[in-house]
Amino acid sequence: MLREEADRGSRMREQVVREQADRSGGGAAEAGESDPYNPANSCFHTFRDLERFAQAIPGGRFGVVPAANGAFEASVRVSSLTDGVAVRGVSLSHPVALRSEFMGGAKPSITFLFPVLNEKNILFDGRDFLEGRVVSRVPGQTPLVRTNGPAEIGGVVVRHEAFRRAASMLYGREHPEVFLNPASFMAPDPKRFRALVQVYLSATRMLQAHSVDALCSVESASALRLLREHVVTTLLGVLVEGEAKRDHLAHQRQTACMARMERLIDEHREDPIGLHGLCEGAGLALRTVEAIIRNRTGMTALQYLQRRYLAFARESLLKPEPGMTVTKVAMHNGFLHLGRFAALYRSVYGETPSVTLARALG
Repeated sequence: MLREEADRGSRMREQVVREQADRSGGGAAEAGESDPYNPANSCFHTFRDLERFAQAIPGGRFGVVPAANGAFEASVRVSSLTDGVAVRGVSLSHPVALRSEFMGGAKPSITFLFPVLNEKNILFDGRDFLEGRVVSRVPGQTPLVRTNGPAEIGGVVVRHEAFRRAASMLYGREHPEVFLNPASFMAPDPKRFRALVQVYLSATRMLQAHSVDALCSVESASALRLLREHVVTTLLGVLVEGEAKRDHLAHQRQTACMARMERLIDEHREDPIGLHGLCEGAGLALRTVEAIIRNRTGMTALQYLQRRYLAFARESLLKPEPGMTVTKVAMHNGFLHLGRFAALYRSVYGETPSVTLARALG
């Protein structure tokens, strides 16, 4: 569950993330890419700002679009266990559409995701995250998670080489099907799934109970090794004994179309795209675009486009350039009616755009 914390504590944690990014010469994801399995990269932070939350999730590029109006709070937990294994999790207090693009780094890796709390509130690529499912994704794939309320999603990131080595030792074979069928989901035995959730919680509790310096100490090496082996052994048990299923071809095509539309929106950040341009660029009929976006995000295509460009506007207001005004930001992001822009912005982020800009300017 999300922990209730004072505003001052939240600001301090966000400052830590910014300082870590400054020291690494880039964002949190880039820092994690250098060595995501180093205990020094373990962290636990809470956020009330969508953009900072998205930037703090390691291992890829992420974006968050609020799917409802109101307050927002989220947390990121990372327990890096060395030797190619990391446990990660995000908690969300409010309905959002979470876009992701996993990065591979220097060595191939695979990410396994599963619901930890309130699985009925989670849609993964338009599919209910029910029945204790575990889904796998590899770098380059762009899943979209939609939450309908408070939820927590856990994950285990493993380098291919570490996973193959463990599978060979435990089962006498490397289980290449795990890597050949990455866009799959598992329906594991309920007992094994509960064990996976428990080992995830053990890793996050260890992080919260010890400082980063303590985790990096020689004394912690044995404890980290045992926990790492427990995580991998439990995950392999879920995968080997569970029933593997692959997304239907139609579902895979929808996922690919949604990723294509996301790229179009990103590419037209400086030149806002409308529904007609989105359909034309994706090569899809409006009816198809509407169906896919509603299935994946719970919003109409127009609502989703507005929320994406509203997020672009907020990012600009939080990092203002010389001479920037609210009017310029609104126009630049395709909002021609300033009053409606301000009203929509306030309903989503709980403050007017002028307040955001004034705070950013100090």
